[in-house]
Amino acid sequence: MTGFLSRGHGNAGIASPFYDEEAFVVETTNLSQTNYSSSLFRPDRTVSATAEVHLAEPEALAAPP
Repeated sequence: MTGFLSRGHGNAGIASPFYDEEAFVVETTNLSQTNYSSSLFRPDRTVSATAEVHLAEPEALAAPP
């Protein structure tokens, strides 16, 4: 986790809780090598949670193991 913190950041918000066996849909937008945004929707399209992640530029990231 500390490796991620040194080369990126994230932001998440929860507008309302989900309950056991409750249906939801996840939609991801702004997808690139360094960014993405996701939203969790209830069946009535109410947004229940959002998340955004940003990583350092790809050349700054360590090679995968």
